[in-house]
Amino acid sequence: MALFTTNLIINTGTDFEQTFTLQDDKTGGRLDLTDYTICAKLKKNYQSSSSVSFNITIADPTTGQVKISLASTVTSTIAAGRYYYDVVVNDGTKTDKIIEGNALVKLTITRPNNIIPGPFP
Repeated sequence: MALFTTNLIINTGTDFEQTFTLQDDKTGGRLDLTDYTICAKLKKNYQSSSSVSFNITIADPTTGQVKISLASTVTSTIAAGRYYYDVVVNDGTKTDKIIEGNALVKLTITRPNNIIPGPFP
């Protein structure tokens, strides 16, 4: 399987999600994810023993679409900075890393308890 590289921006204290459409190298079509297991993690560096696991959603395995997400309760616990992430799939016989990249975690200034109802100038 081909390895796709893309970078993410995650804002602390907010919900995060990113959807990927995976392609089958052999057919050129969308990868059928039926019977696949998928996991994705975020780490400060490759040697780090701690990680954050993304939630994985596959609405319809035949479309090749995978959504990774983090709830605001999770992103609020991540310190701002540069991280690394990857997405790994297993088809029952082999494991492949299919997506990787940097993730920039940025501080969110406005928190839900700071929101003042409009009107705004």
